Order: sequence, then structure tokens, then C-alpha cells
Amino acid sequence: MLSENPYDLEAKMALATLLENRGDTTAAMNIFEEIVTRKPSHFEANLHLAAFYINRAYVIQENIKNQSAPLPASYYSNLEKAMPGLKVLHAAQPDNQEWIRQLAATTGILGLPEADGYKQLLEK
Repeated sequence: MLSENPYDLEAKMALATLLENRGDTTAAMNIFEEIVTRKPSHFEANLHLAAFYINRAYVIQENIKNQSAPLPASYYSNLEKAMPGLKVLHAAQPDNQEWIRQLAATTGILGLPEADGYKQLLEK
């Protein structure tokens, strides 16, 4: 399918998902990024990217948990990379508590001013 139409986002999505399932996350994330570049509101690609970057931040946090070192810049960088995807997910499903929870936590960690707004949404 991709050879016939290299701009077919759903075919690219299927390929990226297959690559991710096979453990080739670098290639998969590159394709998800390409999809989001072409269609910023693509829900599933944003979901994969946000989850990937949040999971990477979590792994970094877990790896230094028992050390007395501060979190490295890569931890915060991964959270920053997750933000656009989280915002797309929330815009598509504004009542989804998981997106609001993730946004409240991530914006809070990053010290972003919108953190309070997401926290208030959680309290409703």
C-alpha cells in the first residue's frame, strides 16, 4: 500500500504500529512523528508519541530513584515532547480523566502555568 501511495497516513500508521510491536521503537517513533507533522490532530499517532515520551521519562526517573542525584535534563525533555500529543488527546476527548491527569502531572512537573487549570478540571 505504501509503495502505491507513500502519503497514506493510515498505511504509515499500520507500519509504525507493526515496527513498535516488533521492538523497533526508533523507526516507529520517526513514522509517528511524520504522521503528526502531516496531520497534527492525528489521535492515534499522538497517543503513541505521548505514551512513548512519558514512559521514557518514567524509566529515567526509576533509574535514578535510589540515587541522591537530581533528575537529568532528558527527563524534562521527554515530558516536554509528550505535551503536544497530550494536548491533542485532551482536545479530542476533553472529559477523559486520564488525559487531564497526565496533563496536570506533566505541566506541574514542568512548572507550566496551565497546571492549575488542569488540576481544577480534576477536582470537578
